[in-house]
Amino acid sequence: KSGHPVATNFCIVGMGKLGGGELNFGSDLDVIFVYDEPEENNGTHYAAISQLIYKLTSEMTSAGYAYKIDTDLRPEGGAGVLVMSIAGYEHYFKTRARIWEQQAMVRARVVAGSKEVGRKFMERVHDFVFQDNFEYSALIEISRMRERMEVELGQEKIKGKNVKLGFGGIADIEFAMQILQLMHGKKNPRLRNTNTMNALDMFVAQGMIDQSKADQAKENYLFLRRLECALRIIHETSSNNLPKEVRDLAQLARLMSYAGNDTDSLTNALLKDYEKHTVQMREYYRETIGQLLRTGPRSSSSEKNQALS
Repeated sequence: KSGHPVATNFCIVGMGKLGGGELNFGSDLDVIFVYDEPEENNGTHYAAISQLIYKLTSEMTSAGYAYKIDTDLRPEGGAGVLVMSIAGYEHYFKTRARIWEQQAMVRARVVAGSKEVGRKFMERVHDFVFQDNFEYSALIEISRMRERMEVELGQEKIKGKNVKLGFGGIADIEFAMQILQLMHGKKNPRLRNTNTMNALDMFVAQGMIDQSKADQAKENYLFLRRLECALRIIHETSSNNLPKEVRDLAQLARLMSYAGNDTDSLTNALLKDYEKHTVQMREYYRETIGQLLRTGPRSSSSEKNQALS
């Protein structure tokens, strides 16, 4: 309609597990839509393109749907415009973006569209994400956000153990890596990796994380990711909560390649391993946060005491 080729000034940026190249069975595609036009252009053309992509990908048909697309990581979430210009993002980053949005952008990766627009956008993203003055107030806020996530979204007391958001869940290692990247990514661009395990490997290569601790963290992470995938295959949903019934837990254990026919034995073996891996994961997360609070720059005594209490 505008006379411009569809992808000339437009790109799609993957976020979350799509950005990290970590898609699992049943994963949503977290995306944001970006265009590069003069400010007087209101983006109507690109909004139509974005809506069409959303519809073609997510709309249910007689054959099902390709992927569920989630665009809530854009500025203002569901209340915001579907597509925004690079200039609009830059203004938002400088004036209104919150710390959780800075953290989320650690995983931003251009997945489709114009390479030039993607390059320009990612330059703005990196300027926003990786800053010299990462404050300890931000570290405190992120750690508290993880606590709220565990209680309010994990809801383990009500729904049962949550592989992703609960105690020692996948989010622990994701948050640990993202915090380290926020703190060190400005001075060391090699650490700017959207994939959690690749980022871990880069910290090891830079001599910033001990190899043995990284190996244990990776073992815990991979166990939980396999378990998450098995859960979704069984439930055919994006559920991350372990079932409470012994029969269902045994079925899950079999899908995880646990050997044996006795239901109770399978269940006990799975739960024992789950406890081991989540306890180790939480210990690693706490150790990472604690070390940063004690050794990093720009921390006041009051901030340290507040965070460690």
